[in-house]
Amino acid sequence: MVKKKTGARRTKARTRQRPTVCPFIPPENRVWDFWRDGVTQSFLSTWSACPEQARLRYVQGWTERRVSEPLEFGNLFHFVLSELYHGKRKLPDAARINTNMDTWYDEWCRDRKVVSSTEEETMSKVFALARPTLAGYVDRWAGDWTGRYKLGCDVVRPVKWIATEQVFRVPFVFPDEKVVHLTGMFDGVFEDAKGGVWLLETKTKSRIDEDGLSASLPFDRQVCLYLWALRQKYGKQVRGVLYNVVRRPGNRLGKTEKLAAFESRIATDIRSKLGTGHHFIRWEVRMSAKELNAWDASYLTPALHDVRAWWEGRRPHYMNPDALFSKYGKASMFNPIVSGDFTGHYRRTRAFNELPGTDTEV
Repeated sequence: MVKKKTGARRTKARTRQRPTVCPFIPPENRVWDFWRDGVTQSFLSTWSACPEQARLRYVQGWTERRVSEPLEFGNLFHFVLSELYHGKRKLPDAARINTNMDTWYDEWCRDRKVVSSTEEETMSKVFALARPTLAGYVDRWAGDWTGRYKLGCDVVRPVKWIATEQVFRVPFVFPDEKVVHLTGMFDGVFEDAKGGVWLLETKTKSRIDEDGLSASLPFDRQVCLYLWALRQKYGKQVRGVLYNVVRRPGNRLGKTEKLAAFESRIATDIRSKLGTGHHFIRWEVRMSAKELNAWDASYLTPALHDVRAWWEGRRPHYMNPDALFSKYGKASMFNPIVSGDFTGHYRRTRAFNELPGTDTEV
């Protein structure tokens, strides 16, 4: 005789199959919400590496206070370029560059409220690195403003700028018709001589691996996501991306060297290498509708389904110890995860501090 299973055993079996619920903080204290705020490529990058770091950085909004010279150089460079490309089609001069640098620094100080002497020293060096680099960039790519490239340009050329440093927010629709938004900022969107739409993606790097960058571009998460969003926003297929790489000067400040002399030395070095492609280099990478659709099917759609399952507690939450270190050293969430020490961190009131807006503490 076959015995029937009891109700108690059926309940126990169902309990064992129940998924782990993510240990999120109460909804009223969340800085980030999947449905309300959506996802950025930086969120996807963090979450893919370690869900616990994503929880701390985005759900709870913990942010490291440490001033990073490479990061601030990149932030400053992006801001100034957005201002230089915006508005009148006139070749920027040194005064315009300086004005925009000062504007960025004023906003940076307001966000931090209190700036230490160490931070001021770091930012002074960032300015000394960025000012001659921006001047060299304008000289090298003068044709972006004038249409004439005195040192030549063998890649696609911007003829008409559609947008610069534009925040986007485009919908992704799940099969059950629920919608999450992908958000970020286009460095630039332009038309070529034939009316084709292109994405300009600017990167500041201390080292440029031409072969590695060229090979990885078709699979770059940010580039592909931005091309996908660009297609969604403008409703037509884009031609591809113009990858705009700027080398951050590797010059070191001498022990007794003044900042003015240091900046002058960098400017001389950049001018001497202007025609070599050492500091400024561009690649154009075309991407067809078929290739972009394949990336969507193989990465974007599965990733967003996974994040949704994680957010809704249908996917286990964990800390990935392999993500505590990178080639840059300790992860920004190392101390909070390893020892519960949040010294040197503050909590934001907005989800994505890389996008424009007021970033205050809570």
